[in-house]
Amino acid sequence: MPDHAEDFQAEVLFAYTILSALRPDWPGSLILSCGLGPQGSAVALAAHIAGAAILAIDERPDICRAAMRSGACDFAVNSVDEALRALKNEIRQRRPLGVALELSPNLALTELLDRGVVPQLFTTLASEPNALDPAIRDRAVNTLRPLGTQFVGFFSVKTIPAESLPTSPARSENHLQMHTFRFSTAAELHAFDVIALAELPWQPDRRNWLLSAGRLFPRDRHRVLWLKEHEYRQLTSSK
Repeated sequence: MPDHAEDFQAEVLFAYTILSALRPDWPGSLILSCGLGPQGSAVALAAHIAGAAILAIDERPDICRAAMRSGACDFAVNSVDEALRALKNEIRQRRPLGVALELSPNLALTELLDRGVVPQLFTTLASEPNALDPAIRDRAVNTLRPLGTQFVGFFSVKTIPAESLPTSPARSENHLQMHTFRFSTAAELHAFDVIALAELPWQPDRRNWLLSAGRLFPRDRHRVLWLKEHEYRQLTSSK
């Protein structure tokens, strides 16, 4: 698998794969994330592909603006009130939305807990400097976990067993491996996406990724995919 720090597209696919493995239907759900650096932005984009709304907390205005430029978040606010107001309608309408909250994670999470906000998933990212106070983190775990919130650490494993993915092909002892295909032009990449959609076994999450990636990474000249070995050989021969 490529180094996460070297390939943002790979980070997004990795996070999206974890979301897809956790549940098949994310629209109408809320993800709460602390940190909007590269890995936090990857999680935010993955949430968008999955159809979830995400509230990403980061007190650094420059990082929030960078996340907006990359498309990871739709806009930034600086109060919990504004964030919840923006998210409420989109969650009700089952539409994805990314909101960056420019506020200390400790202050923001304390207020969210006080107000009874219960996300479907909560994550803090080890690579992010927005450290939560241990007491506040423990309060979040003790409050939210009994209510059904999943606590997930992204980017902590390097391969995903095929049988662990609910939409994977037939169960196999083989692992899916992440492969990168590189191209000289956007037209070549687009043609490859069309071929991959036609030739790979039909899976909702894989199809959703291929349909979303071209739109979300318009400057990229490569595509990252999870593949079995025979699928990799098949696409390499078609490339």
